[in-house]
Amino acid sequence: MDHPRIEELARFSRQKVTPRVCVADGRQHVRAFLAEALEELGFTTCECARASDMVAVLDTHLPELVVLPMSAGAVAAGEMLKALAAKAFGGKVLLLGPNGSPVVEALCEMGENLGVAMLAPLATPFRTGGLHASVAAFLAVEAPLNPPVDTTEIMRSGRSLWYQPKIDTPALALHDAERFIPIRHRTGVRSGRRS
Repeated sequence: MDHPRIEELARFSRQKVTPRVCVADGRQHVRAFLAEALEELGFTTCECARASDMVAVLDTHLPELVVLPMSAGAVAAGEMLKALAAKAFGGKVLLLGPNGSPVVEALCEMGENLGVAMLAPLATPFRTGGLHASVAAFLAVEAPLNPPVDTTEIMRSGRSLWYQPKIDTPALALHDAERFIPIRHRTGVRSGRRS
């Protein structure tokens, strides 16, 4: 039996969803620097300056990751962790701080005791490669959106294969054709899976 709605949902589920991250620090220039670095890696970013603003940020932006630099100090980082725990944040926290610092270790332990999922801390100063390695789990590999179409299988299933012309606009001539399988949406609008 042919299920175009299931095919459409399967195609949608393979699309890459941009991960969201919140950079939480009291210093604007630190937030801007980290946000830019994370955007270059493929994240959608938001910022939070104070622990009191964290609840609104979590409700509005729904981040999967919170990056928590130690530039504003251990007390501010601890308050951010408490705010995340109070909101029952389901994502992960990446703490940035000096390598081997007992304060960083204490904050990681505090986060875990509060029930916040802590990633291994990233030692500062860091390189882009180190940041990428720390957040790589959030950067899913994009699955191909257009799997190869077996024309004979489509014809056997009773579906039709449509061709759409590709025009070479400078020459105003037919250049190629693109084939696609029309899918009827539940609202009656047609869409297609191209190959």
